[in-house]
Amino acid sequence: MFMVLVAGGTGAAIGVFAGTGPKGPTDPPTVDAHFPHGTQRYIRGATVSAIARDWLAQKEWTCEFHSRINSRSPRRAECSPRGNTASELEVTIAYDSENRVREADLMCAYGPGNPTCKELFTELAGIVLARDERLRRQAVQWAGANVDNDASTVIGELRLVATLSPHTLDCTPAS
Repeated sequence: MFMVLVAGGTGAAIGVFAGTGPKGPTDPPTVDAHFPHGTQRYIRGATVSAIARDWLAQKEWTCEFHSRINSRSPRRAECSPRGNTASELEVTIAYDSENRVREADLMCAYGPGNPTCKELFTELAGIVLARDERLRRQAVQWAGANVDNDASTVIGELRLVATLSPHTLDCTPAS
């Protein structure tokens, strides 16, 4: 009986290793232009300078720049206004380089109906789509209308997500 098991096991092993192998294509499949690729992980046209320096610095916010925070994005800027409201408001920018912004997020801890939140939501939506006036106007309008809602939309190649708890606006690539 032992010899039968050994012989049977040996035959099966030889069959596995001596077989012809899997059949199928040897080249990777082709993909069309709409298939997501590496550059689509960035907000097209957005720059760190436009958000942190041109917009927030003009509002007298300060930004701390960090490197190698996590594996998703090698750099991060955390921006907040000077003074008492620093813990209530924050803009976070995750980026790989000046022109490769992965996301821009705004946290406004003030409750619904606060005009500061509406102002900041609309300004952020406008600054990340500044390269296209038509899309910028559409994003600004959407952010103003949805500042006090849980809502999301895609405008151009930008995904906007507004939440009430926590009260945030997240801007990420749509792909």
